Amino acid sequence: MTLILETPDRTRNSKRALSSPDNEHDSEHKCAYQSIMESPLSSQSFEPTISLSEEAIQKISDTLVATYRVHIKTIAENVVTSVIFKLISKLKLIKNENTKLCSENSELKAKLNLLEIKLNAKEQYFRLNLVRISGIKENRDENTDDLVLVLSRKNGSNLTLPELDRTHRVG
Repeated sequence: MTLILETPDRTRNSKRALSSPDNEHDSEHKCAYQSIMESPLSSQSFEPTISLSEEAIQKISDTLVATYRVHIKTIAENVVTSVIFKLISKLKLIKNENTKLCSENSELKAKLNLLEIKLNAKEQYFRLNLVRISGIKENRDENTDDLVLVLSRKNGSNLTLPELDRTHRVG
């Protein structure tokens, strides 16, 4: 059988003309190819058949399990090592941040303590001219400023009203 291959006529522009057979030889080859593909030989399998004993199958299975176990163990170790490395890196960052925050917290506590001391001193300064009266009988409609001025004269101190910021009774 001689195969004659001819190229389609390129002068025709349609796809249909280029894809269809140009002559009788192409049609004959097509029919011959189909008959070969449909022959009884094409449906037969040429793969060899292997029969194994249960013992051989078990040995192959054990070998595969052992091989994959080693590979899986290696993969698991690599994953665990990678995760641990990343966790250690993050832990170091967190420790550094914690150290910075602890230092900053200590500084802020010291500043707060200093500010509380200064505030107390300021409050004491503002109370410098504040007089509280206790242990003296209270009269209705009394003026505590006048009472303090009378008491100061009796004690020998010469307080004046502008020196007093506020006077009131305790209790």
